[in-house]
Amino acid sequence: MTIPFHTHPHGKLLLTAEYAVLDGALALALPTRLGQSLTVEAGDTPGAIQWQSIDHDGNTWFEGQFSLPDFALLRCSDEKVGLALEQVLQAAQRLSAPTTQPLLVTARLDFPRNWGLGSSSTLIAAI
Repeated sequence: MTIPFHTHPHGKLLLTAEYAVLDGALALALPTRLGQSLTVEAGDTPGAIQWQSIDHDGNTWFEGQFSLPDFALLRCSDEKVGLALEQVLQAAQRLSAPTTQPLLVTARLDFPRNWGLGSSSTLIAAI
């Protein structure tokens, strides 16, 4: 990954019940124009990733700090979200080259988190 990095996966409108899909049902999903952007820049905290998640109104709804190179959660504003993000980051790290460069990551939603357009799936696609 070259720093700075920016991506913007689109959300999806799932026309099949999500839990039915998880149980093996076929799904029909349509892409939306709205999505989630992820920007990665050089950070200024040695040995750490600073993370900020911003909602569609521009409000920060999550902040966290993760250690490098293992992406262990150091501190955050919401432990449940932080631990879930830690797992995603560690899984992504296993698929790529390790990094020790301090990073500043900003995730920004184009839609309200409760709309169901894929705040989790767009984040995973971006990572």
